[in-house]
Amino acid sequence: MRFIAGFAAGIAAAAGAAAWYMSKAGQDFRAQKDLDKRMEEIGSQIEKSIRDIQTSVNQQVKEVRAKADEAVTTARGASEKAASVAKEAAAAEEAAAKEATAEATAETSVG
Repeated sequence: MRFIAGFAAGIAAAAGAAAWYMSKAGQDFRAQKDLDKRMEEIGSQIEKSIRDIQTSVNQQVKEVRAKADEAVTTARGASEKAASVAKEAAAAEEAAAKEATAEATAETSVG
């Protein structure tokens, strides 16, 4: 009879130890699950911040490109205007030189 009582006590102790271990393992599992959930939330916040920053940077790049395109267009217009003015000045100078040559020729012919 002592054997059966000892055997039953051993089974009860083993069952108690197994219950304690499962309880402890469950606590560890819940703690790990909570940590994973918090890490996921932090990851989501970081991703949202990165998307916000990327959107802001893309908008700024778009604005800078628009300003650069406008500056290039303005510079091209000024360059074309300067070339036109230079061409007109060269034509006027050439015309003045021809006129001076014609006057000099006319004076030499008369004199």
